[in-house]
Amino acid sequence: MPDISLTVTSPDGGENWQVGSSHDITWTSYGTSSFLFIEYSIDSGATWLDVTQFASADSGAYSWIVPNTPSNSCLVKIADSVLTESPADTSDTFFEIAPALYITITAPNGGENWYIDSTYDITWTSNLTIEGVRIEYSTDNGSNWSEIIASIQADTLAYSWTIPDTPSDSCFVRITDTVGSPSDTSDSIFTILPVTSVPIAKLPEVYSFDVNGITGSNQFKIKYAFPEKAKFILEVYDIKGTKMKEISEESNAGYYSRKIDMRGNPAGVYFIRMKANRAAFTKIRKVILMK
Repeated sequence: MPDISLTVTSPDGGENWQVGSSHDITWTSYGTSSFLFIEYSIDSGATWLDVTQFASADSGAYSWIVPNTPSNSCLVKIADSVLTESPADTSDTFFEIAPALYITITAPNGGENWYIDSTYDITWTSNLTIEGVRIEYSTDNGSNWSEIIASIQADTLAYSWTIPDTPSDSCFVRITDTVGSPSDTSDSIFTILPVTSVPIAKLPEVYSFDVNGITGSNQFKIKYAFPEKAKFILEVYDIKGTKMKEISEESNAGYYSRKIDMRGNPAGVYFIRMKANRAAFTKIRKVILMK
């Protein structure tokens, strides 16, 4: 019998293939029949799932849309579909099927009223890490887009946006990986309103400042209200009195909420001080960061 050989060349170990992406499973062969049987495993070879039973042996490649079966213990196995005596081959070492990359906007995601010159957090969830994302907004139902920021690290998960003077009831925000994919857009329209559109009855009568007392996340959630336009400073101190964060902004009268990113800081007791309008209003709140 003439020599028969079959060797998997990709994936052969160490590759990272994302769910939904297209990759070529490749091999070299000699003396096999016309068709090859391709399987893959996500449990180190304990069980096998079909890729195809009819890969053309002569082509040396089969284009595979990676299925939604994330695992870091994956293997591919190729065997002859006809010749039972033909050798089979398996990836030399494990490759990874990684979850599909995603960005999901959480605010503004439809129905919000955001007022010109006020500052709000654009927020999102994502499994991107060091990648940059571009943030844009539309005031014409998505027909045209204007840039908010060209690039911000994806895993910040929030961007404080001072609303421009572009009133519209047909607004969207779009966040896109700077390399082009993935991307997400607000589920439905939100509204940008002039400050004069705020009913007087809805404006706060006094200054206020509150903080979530205990948090198990890496963010401090705060709420504050100004009865008038105010320049303010938010300062975060650790238990030793060392200043960890400082945020300085100006906002119109209104109610606000925001998050302070504390990633990279140890668990413990912290103090947050709000000073508004040259300390006409000053309030200190204690918060416990748990890990």
